[in-house]
Amino acid sequence: MITSELIKNRINNFWGYGNLKSPVWFIGIEERFDDKKHDIKILEKQLLYSDKYMKNGMVNASRSNLSKWRHLPNMEPFLPNAELQKTWRLPISLYLYLKNNIRPDNNNILSFQRDILSDGDMNEAATLELSSLPAFSVKDWSFYNKYDIPELKSRNIYQKHYLSKRAESLKKLVDIYKPKLVIFYSSNKNTHLPRWTEIVGERLCIASDKNNRLPMYFNKNKNTSFCVIPQPAAGVSYDELYKYADRIKSKINLKNKIR
Repeated sequence: MITSELIKNRINNFWGYGNLKSPVWFIGIEERFDDKKHDIKILEKQLLYSDKYMKNGMVNASRSNLSKWRHLPNMEPFLPNAELQKTWRLPISLYLYLKNNIRPDNNNILSFQRDILSDGDMNEAATLELSSLPAFSVKDWSFYNKYDIPELKSRNIYQKHYLSKRAESLKKLVDIYKPKLVIFYSSNKNTHLPRWTEIVGERLCIASDKNNRLPMYFNKNKNTSFCVIPQPAAGVSYDELYKYADRIKSKINLKNKIR
């Protein structure tokens, strides 16, 4: 059963999938709930599973424990027969190109998604979210506003109340765990750029070609390189992504940290 306490615990403590000690983090806006039937019971299972198995704010999608979580829609991208997940296509592509200096094809990208991404035992790349509550769509908030939590009366109220706090907490996590590379991915309107800037703690500079339809950003501190790229739905091409990568790759050192 989902309770107000369960939802509050997720808001305050859940970050994503994998291991915070991973040298690479992909940070998006929110976990989408992809069940085509919009079945609240399945969403309930998803929330209860994360509450039970969450450790340090993360759920380990270890492929060795696949039998425990393969029934959950949010875990489908990690299954052996999964299709390429559109949201992660560009972050994975950018990371693999920076790591190997070779343009990955769809098979390379899909294999990484299926076999490595968010596996806390393999400990290569974790997926985190600015917002902790999964939703059916950007417009659908009907499940959460029925609870007696004033901050959840609407998505807009929730975002105003929590997202800045979440960004502040993410900054602390970056400072503690010092990932080598963080890739933020968000909408084409750069709506969340202020949040990414809060997490980085410094101004993010445009590092993509001036002729790009959408800007991509970069910054680096002593421990971590930060990339900001649009979601694939924004229409960014691979050529644009890899030109951006060529501009920043000399500043990123993934050697001796990645398998």
